[in-house]
Amino acid sequence: MIVFCGVPSEAPLRLVIEAAERHTAPYLVLNQRASHHLGLRLSVTARGLDGALLVGDADYPLSDIRGIYTRMVDSGVLPENRPPRSRMPDEAAVARSRAFHDAFAQWLELADGRVLNRPGAMGSNLSKPYQCQLIRR
Repeated sequence: MIVFCGVPSEAPLRLVIEAAERHTAPYLVLNQRASHHLGLRLSVTARGLDGALLVGDADYPLSDIRGIYTRMVDSGVLPENRPPRSRMPDEAAVARSRAFHDAFAQWLELADGRVLNRPGAMGSNLSKPYQCQLIRR
């Protein structure tokens, strides 16, 4: 199974989901805008890291995941986690969203299989001065 994570309405993620559908590849979409309904259960076993992705009432074993394509954004910029004009967002939902984002990002660094856009490798994307230095070299 391939896991796609991010905001599925954004073009890059939407396009890879559509490609998986055309090729009838098994996949799971983790919609970051609903991350307050997502969870990650991890355990260390003799075989290594084990666990499951929790989506609503369903559990998806990590051992079934062969590839991950992530385009997660900072959980603080999600509309669900920002205060609207007249009221504050649900604090518990915001905390669950942030907890999932942090745990998932940490797991991505350790996950077996192919991971496109591991957070550690993407860190320089947020630093334009660093990118300019690389380009200059």
